[in-house]
Amino acid sequence: MFMNHPKVTAIVACYNHARFVPEALNSVKAQDYPSIELVVIDDCSKDNSVAVIQEWLKQNWPEATLIAHKTNVGVCRTLNDALRHAHGKYIRLLAADDVWLPQTLRGQVELMEESSAEVGVVYSDAYTMNESGETLPEMFIASHRKAQGILDGWLFETLLQSNFIPAMTALIRRSCFEAVGTYDESLAFEDWDMWLRISHEFRFRYYPEATARYRIVGTSMMRTMSGQILESRNKILIKCLRQGWLTGKIKEAAIYHQNQAAWKACQEGGPKKLAQAAEALRWKITPKNLLLFLRVLLGVPYGLCIKLLGNVQPLRPHDETPV
Repeated sequence: MFMNHPKVTAIVACYNHARFVPEALNSVKAQDYPSIELVVIDDCSKDNSVAVIQEWLKQNWPEATLIAHKTNVGVCRTLNDALRHAHGKYIRLLAADDVWLPQTLRGQVELMEESSAEVGVVYSDAYTMNESGETLPEMFIASHRKAQGILDGWLFETLLQSNFIPAMTALIRRSCFEAVGTYDESLAFEDWDMWLRISHEFRFRYYPEATARYRIVGTSMMRTMSGQILESRNKILIKCLRQGWLTGKIKEAAIYHQNQAAWKACQEGGPKKLAQAAEALRWKITPKNLLLFLRVLLGVPYGLCIKLLGNVQPLRPHDETPV
């Protein structure tokens, strides 16, 4: 048992969850850990979430920090704004529609405190529930894990296969953010990119008891923003490719997505189209990538490029299949 109680910053992030947020906040209050700093942030909810939060804080935790966005900025920037107000040695996040299980934070902190500094995250499994709060039969990790692999230690290769860490259970060492940076605000969702970056530099430890309940709702981001989610997943693979972290079939898939991004930039005429075309050529020297690069660099018509390169057809989206 440790003698000191290092401060833990609990960040509760809300967007249109007025009906759920009191339960989430109550679950933080129910922890028996004595040193919790509470930061609540609302990303310009369209319902009365802010009023509900204000009333709860007034009655239960008046010293907490409340950040209320005037415009909607997305989950990654929202969490970055909250992190700027966090002073704890450890950070634990909670979406306003999820809940922590009572008296679980203390055990996670104890496990983290007894671990070496190379451990960046302590996490656990989570129960799943429906909108009404009824527990569902499948646990979180089982429902998100595509391939078997270790749950404890250096998890980068395992996390490449699937994003199975329940974010609402993860106790994160603050130094992780100092080492790998904050959330990437160009992405539609936050967790997989951060887990990959952290797992490349830090070990994860698995806490054997479930510490949270994850709510599955019809308005979740995975259901309403599927296109943006897919685009962000591809961006994350490309980021790992640029870092030199990928091998084998995953590297081939990332190169494919880089090629597709280059084609899209060329089609849309964006400011980064030349850089995208050059990077596609860097990762895979093919006639099609050379054609794309010449097209962007010189403004050469496709017909002339085809004559120069022989019987190569112009690059079209989806004319190669990712692994």
